[in-house]
Amino acid sequence: MLVRQSLSGHPESSLVFETTSAYFEGELPQSDFRQILGGIANTPAFISESRACLVMGYGANRKRTYDQLRTRGGVEILWSGTFLPWWASPLGVIVASYGGVIRIHNPAVLPDVFGTLSQLAMVELVTFQSSVLNEARAHVLRHKRATQIAQAVCKDDSYFCFGVDGDVIGSPNVKAWCSYGKNCPQGLLGVIAEKVESVTPSA
Repeated sequence: MLVRQSLSGHPESSLVFETTSAYFEGELPQSDFRQILGGIANTPAFISESRACLVMGYGANRKRTYDQLRTRGGVEILWSGTFLPWWASPLGVIVASYGGVIRIHNPAVLPDVFGTLSQLAMVELVTFQSSVLNEARAHVLRHKRATQIAQAVCKDDSYFCFGVDGDVIGSPNVKAWCSYGKNCPQGLLGVIAEKVESVTPSA
């Protein structure tokens, strides 16, 4: 179950913004995690002509993982690279240190892409108005990082963010979090309604 958290006292992060209506965190069984991903992928408000989705991987994957994703349909790799410091970057070839930013074009691939990147790693998705996409692209090209990209897209008060930390060895659950904007589409809120403490749909 994801438990509602107070919005006060949190510095602006990938979880809480001026536009945030609610923020939850907690643990989810693997089955609930997969159910949420499937529900998001099947929601019309997830991806459309007016909405885009980015998946951010925060390291702990090998370079070949992103090379393989690059060859499949339905995704666009905006950036991938090692999270190691520059002086240790050659180790990125053998150490699982790669992260990336992926745009999802085909909703059907979301569960597989997200599931692949979350194996012993932290991964997050955010869906938002397509009008913010150019700013997100510019952020990626400027910083060459997946970190803090949500700050660029969550200025849109209809955003929806869901993330997990799969680096929980020996546990049947995953650490998870979710936040959404004041005008988040009700279809996306419905996906998580049974997995969180309480949800107040947008008007």
